[in-house]
Amino acid sequence: MFKKIILVATLLVATAAHADTFEYSYVFGHDDVTIVGSFDGTRSGDLVTNLSNIKASFNSVAFLGSGSLYGSSWTGRQLVSGGAVASFSGKANNFFFGDSYEPYSNPRNGFELIPLYRVDLPTSYAGAFNGVISTFENFGGGDVSRWKLSPALGAPALAVPEPETYAMMLAGLGLVGCIARRRKEKQIA
Repeated sequence: MFKKIILVATLLVATAAHADTFEYSYVFGHDDVTIVGSFDGTRSGDLVTNLSNIKASFNSVAFLGSGSLYGSSWTGRQLVSGGAVASFSGKANNFFFGDSYEPYSNPRNGFELIPLYRVDLPTSYAGAFNGVISTFENFGGGDVSRWKLSPALGAPALAVPEPETYAMMLAGLGLVGCIARRRKEKQIA
């Protein structure tokens, strides 16, 4: 029995989500401004959460003082530290990356893709500034065609197993256990 518990625990730990590195880019439609960067995060379906080690550049110039940037999220009324979320489709993006945790505390650099009016709506606002240039745009209906997010080159793209996969695995282990038990009973008899 102890061996079975160890086996199941090992399988669950081996498939647990872990942080990977992702690369992103966004091209503003009217000012020839391109934001490119990377972050570490945990992928779950379309979303990447627990963002950390955030990097960004504004037209190929790294954000000033940009070791790692802060990640904040929009609550519908204000930006709050932490909780930043990026999505592969772009429709669920909710983040502000800056050298301070919110734009109202005078950061020198910032980039945001947020649902401007209500957090339950698709991403509808983009903004970026670097102390010299600032650019902003609203887009209705979640048009995020200029947003790109992908696993960093060399980073493995791991799939997160669906609950059905775990159920099938457990059913298979149960079947193997039943067969082993029958064989053992036949050998004894």
